[in-house]
This record gives sequence, structure tokens and C-alpha cells, in this order.
Amino acid sequence: MFVAAHLLLFKLHLPSRYTEHSWRIIFAIASGIVLTILLDAILRIGNRGARVVSGEMRRKIRNYSSFPLWQLPYQLLSVILTALIASLILFYPALVDDFPLTKYKEGHFPTLYHFFESQPKDSLISSVAEEANNIPTFAQRSILVGREYAIPYHLGYYRQFRQRIIELIQAQYTPDMTELKDFIRKFGIDFWLLEENSFTPQYLAQNQWLQPYQPAILEAEKNIAQGIIPALSKVVNDCSVFNREGFIVLKSTCILEKR
Repeated sequence: MFVAAHLLLFKLHLPSRYTEHSWRIIFAIASGIVLTILLDAILRIGNRGARVVSGEMRRKIRNYSSFPLWQLPYQLLSVILTALIASLILFYPALVDDFPLTKYKEGHFPTLYHFFESQPKDSLISSVAEEANNIPTFAQRSILVGREYAIPYHLGYYRQFRQRIIELIQAQYTPDMTELKDFIRKFGIDFWLLEENSFTPQYLAQNQWLQPYQPAILEAEKNIAQGIIPALSKVVNDCSVFNREGFIVLKSTCILEKR
């Protein structure tokens, strides 16, 4: 299934959909096997200590009510190791934050998700914001690109993905309204998701996942630093259909009507 998912990329299912959970099960079983082997080795150490007790030591044990622990080093070692392993197993969860680590994603902007959920199901959303990754899951709506999809499954897929994100960056920060409109028409964008600080120099500099997409990012940073105003920022007030929780959503049909 793993190989088939790669050959039929996104038509069958995401290639890592089942392997991720399979590895967790494999690691859990492997951990149990390792612990069993360790405990077995410890018991063997203890049994070895019992076998090497000499006849003279046995007589001492019979003659004295108590027997010094240092004369039974193997048994003592096995007890200590067993107690140590048991303590690690019992107290490990207390030492790890958010145990068990399920990697479940939580949506922190329900109002945004509800807004997109109320839009037509075939809506396509364009954005370079990190939160765009959660829209397909929590709003059941499609996005043009997202960080979670920037996995180079194979060269053909990643080449197309990279070209899309570069064109998106160029369109978002271009001062040319015609270039912006051409991008919207080319991909059939319905909504454009922005963050309140999307047009600041710090936004691009701190957005690590966008940095590899050069020279588009460098050019956008240079334009903003020089005070060149992106065409998209000029239509925010007129074309905004959502403005809450630090996010702004623009309707593409409104952008296309602008000059």
C-alpha cells in the first residue's frame, strides 16, 4: 500500500497515512521485546549469584541470623536493576509533557473555520499563512498550497508545488494589479486568507517555511523595505469578508473588479 500510494499520489491516500501509525505499533512491540530481554538477563544474573554461593557461605547463612548483602552481589544487582527499570516505566509519563504524545492537531480559530465551512464546497483558498494548513481538516475546504503538503514525494509533484508557492508569493506582494488578477484567474482562487501583519518586513523574515522559495521571498522583502505597496493590500478594506482573530479573508470576485 505504501508503494501504491506513491505511484497513485493523492488518488489513493497520503503515503504516510498508515506507515506513521504502523511505526508506532512496531516501536511499542519492539520496546516490549527489549524490556523482556533485559528482565530475562537480570533474572539470569540473579540465578547465577544463587548458583555460585559456596558451601562455606551456605554454612555462614545457617549460623547467622543475618547475612551481609555484599556477599550476595549478583542478587543485589538484579534487585536494583529490576527496581530501576520498573521506576523508569512507572514514572516516565510524569517526565514527558503531554503524555501520551498523539500529535493530534487542535484548531484554535473556530470562527475562521466556521466561516469557510459556510462557503461553497468547491471553494479554493489561497494563503501563505501557517493556519491555512488546518483549513482542509477543520473547514473541509481546499487550499492552493500549504506547508504540510511541501513534502517532495517525487520530483514531478514537488516541482509543480514549488512553482505554485513561488507564483503565490509573487502575486501576494506584487504592486501590479494585473499580475494579481492573472494569478486569481489561472488557479480559480475564491478567497485569499491574510494575517494582519502579512505586509510587514517581519512577517516574511519570521516565516521560516517560505524562506527556501527564492528569489520570490527576497524580492518581496526588498519591495516592502523600499515602501512599494502590494496591490493586494490596497483592496483589503473594500474586499474583506472576514476580519477576526488576527485573520483577514478577501473575496476574489471583489479583487477582480478593482482597477
